[in-house]
Order: sequence, then structure tokens, then C-alpha cells
Amino acid sequence: MQSLVSIIIPVYNCEKYVSQCINSIFAQSYTNLEIIAIDDGSTDNSGLILDELSKCETRLHVIHNHNTGVSNSRNIGIKTSKGRYCVFIDADDFIHEDYISYLVQLIESANVNIAISSKCKTKSKEKIDDYDQIRILKPDEALALFLSPKLIVGCWNKIFQKDFLIENNIRFNSELFYGEGLHFICMAAQASNGVVVGTKKYYNYRRNNDSSATTQFNISKLINGQQSLDTISSNIKTRTKRVEEMLNWHICQFNMGSVVKIRESKKQSEYREYYTKCLKYVRKNIWKIICIRDISLYKKGLLIGCIISPTILTTLFSIRKNIIKHNSVN
Repeated sequence: MQSLVSIIIPVYNCEKYVSQCINSIFAQSYTNLEIIAIDDGSTDNSGLILDELSKCETRLHVIHNHNTGVSNSRNIGIKTSKGRYCVFIDADDFIHEDYISYLVQLIESANVNIAISSKCKTKSKEKIDDYDQIRILKPDEALALFLSPKLIVGCWNKIFQKDFLIENNIRFNSELFYGEGLHFICMAAQASNGVVVGTKKYYNYRRNNDSSATTQFNISKLINGQQSLDTISSNIKTRTKRVEEMLNWHICQFNMGSVVKIRESKKQSEYREYYTKCLKYVRKNIWKIICIRDISLYKKGLLIGCIISPTILTTLFSIRKNIIKHNSVN
């Protein structure tokens, strides 16, 4: 008998993509699902679309809430869920028909609290490789992976035992709305009995949504993201050398990204104090990153470029962003 899986989807002003997301869940080969969509006070037609979809599929439960943020929406989903497992999906993404089946197989075969795929499909013409490399990580190893450049940050592409989340009081920090997913998975990794990692590209991660929280500039997002990293750092229980290296890298690249985003928006004069602080952090900590062996020369080069010429780096990032957007899954 299949275990019940609760799929939790926070939805805010995502009318263009939410039908594709929900329909990809309806089409899953794994059928014992409850789908909890939390309409977080959308001002477009997202809520109406969800209501229409729920009329033809009893597994879809729609919760309409006033706008309280993505963290609170996911917490509502956890509280409402009845499944043995919880899976989080972003409303502008969609999944392969075997996505849930794959994650359940991973977590049940390994008998651990969390299962993830370290890879996802980001390009429209990208093919899914049948090859799968599976490994089981200790909590500190999983934490280092979550902080590393080998994984796109997010709570999606993962499955969690619900009892494990409840018993360890693992929830999304309601004060965080940028970097909240990284905070959640880092806290979960530390409390787990292990994490099984596969490599199937069954999650379609959209990178051409101009209204996404990760694409629109807002200085409060950068400040909140820094708060998330500070909170993660202060709550790390096992500070192995590897964890420290990946934490240092993540903070350094976040500051580099902040420099680029401020310059892209031509806001360096308006936010000069924050901009200067981020740039100084990269300059001060660059040597720590250069000494890490398995950080690629490309990523090290970006950090060096941030120090030498933030203007050129910002131009390169803009070109790269347009290429990514053009080739994104649709």
C-alpha cells in the first residue's frame, strides 16, 4: 500500500504557471496524494484557477489566506497535512510524472528522514539521464551539501518524513521570506538521521519567471537573505571543516550576488552603505574561498572579478541571466 504523500504549494500571483504545476501533480504515477495549495492573498486569478482545478480533482485542497508570506504558507501546509511524507513544490515549477514515486522510493529504501535529488531540469531541451547515483550522507555531510555550490538552494526537490518535522519542531521561520528554504533544509539536515541523495532530473525548475522572488530586486530581500544566513550560522551544531568551508563560500557568494543585483538596478548610490559592506566582505574573505579545493575555478574567478571590476562582473551576469532565461524550461 502506498504511503500518503502531502504536496504543499504556496501560491502568490502565479496565474501564468499554476495550472501547469497542478496538472503535473495530477499526472503523477504515484497516486496516493493530497495536494495542499495555499493561496497567499493573490491579487491575480491564481485563487480562481485553483478553485476551478479543485472541482475536478478531490485530492486538491485549496486554502485561501490573507497575504502572510511564503514561510507561513508552507507552515500552514505542514499543519494541515495528513500524509506520512511532505513535499514542497513552487507554483511556477512543474514535475516529471515519476517525481513523487522516485522520492518515495529513495526515502523508504534508505530508511532516513530526508531524500533529495541533487539535480533538476532547468533547460527546455535538457534530456533526463536514466543513470542515477545514490548515496547516503550523515547530517553534517548533508548540511555541507546544502550550503555548497553543487545544489540550487530551495526546499523543493526533496521529501521529508512528516513525523520527523513535527517531533523536531522544524518549521519555516516566519520572519524569513528570502533564504527561508535554505534555513529550513539546513535545520532539517542537522536534526536528521541521514539524508539519501539521488541525481534524477525529475523536477522542472523554471528560470524565466520575471515575477519570481529570486528575480525581482528589492533591498529588503537582500537584507532578509543575510538574516537567514546569520541565523543558519548561529544555529550550526556540528562545525566540521567542510561545513565551515561551505558556509564561508555561501556567505561570500551571497554578498557578491548582492553587489551585482544592486549594480544591475543602478541603486549603488541609494544603498551605498549596504553595497560597500557587501563588497568589503568579499574582499576580506576571498582567500578563504580560494583555498577550498573543490570550489571550481569559474566560481573563484567570479569572486575575484567582483573585487577587480564589479562593473564588468555585473555585465557578465546580465548576459548569463538572459541566456538562462532564454533556455529555461517552459
